[in-house]
Amino acid sequence: MKECGLCLSCGRFPSVDGITLCKFCREECRLYNERISRQVGYGELKKRQRRERVGRRSSDGVCVECGSSKVCNKVNYVTGKRNKYILCLKHYLGYLSRSVFGTRTRWRELLELYDRQDGKCYFSGRSIRIGYNAHLDHIEPACRNGRVTSLENLRWVYAEVNLMKSKKNEEEWLSLVADVARAKLGMS
Repeated sequence: MKECGLCLSCGRFPSVDGITLCKFCREECRLYNERISRQVGYGELKKRQRRERVGRRSSDGVCVECGSSKVCNKVNYVTGKRNKYILCLKHYLGYLSRSVFGTRTRWRELLELYDRQDGKCYFSGRSIRIGYNAHLDHIEPACRNGRVTSLENLRWVYAEVNLMKSKKNEEEWLSLVADVARAKLGMS
């Protein structure tokens, strides 16, 4: 309908100035938003609209932020369940960057780190995919005053490896893995 210049809401009237809604639907939408904003307040209206958009885009299987169909985290690797908050690679890394660095703007650095590792886990060498089975690992754990905001303190690892490593530093974790391997393989 958009290509034909018709309103995306009613499909009957031509859209105005290339906007997706005709003047009648735009006015109806404006009145609806005005009525809702009087009832719940402007801030609550924006939250409600965002929740509706996120729910709609999530059920469509597209990025809830930008609507891109190239999403990277449809399924939670650990639980095997479908994620409610589906994101494209850029927005997924943006959220990860925000949790690690305190800003979404450093997402490219995380992607460059992934590319430097050739999409392989630092420890096991397994192939990893961002948003599916890849976790960011702190070399010096953040709970032990590791440099949380330093890219040099991060590396991409296989999700299960990072969950096993937990709060251990590399030396402690490798020692534990070696002990387990020796015990299971019958080596002393």
